[in-house]
Amino acid sequence: MKARSCVLTIVAFLAVSQSWSSERNAEPTLASVVRVLATPDAFDGKLVRLAGYCHLGFESDALYLHREDYVFRLPVNAVKLDLGERKRDAFAGVSGHYALVDGTFLARAADDPGPYGGVVRVRSIEVLPPR
Repeated sequence: MKARSCVLTIVAFLAVSQSWSSERNAEPTLASVVRVLATPDAFDGKLVRLAGYCHLGFESDALYLHREDYVFRLPVNAVKLDLGERKRDAFAGVSGHYALVDGTFLARAADDPGPYGGVVRVRSIEVLPPR
């Protein structure tokens, strides 16, 4: 009986670790900010890659559709970025630039019902260079 419990525990651990590993290595779905804002439930819980204007600031980390949406304070045209404190310093140079963001999109964040059109738990951000 003890051996069976041990085997079941190992099988469960391997299944969970395989799931976690494949999620970390999965390729994100390329989507536009417009599409994610228009159909948030279609992307809820999925790994996405979005391009937009990035602003990082106190309680206002977001990826906007356009720079003007940030300038004119239109958070309905943006998704909030959940960076985590450890990533904040690493991403500081991206603020004020158009950027590519990879992360898990959440249509509704229980802890933040703010004005944004969803939240992206950021995995990576990189500046989009101009042509």
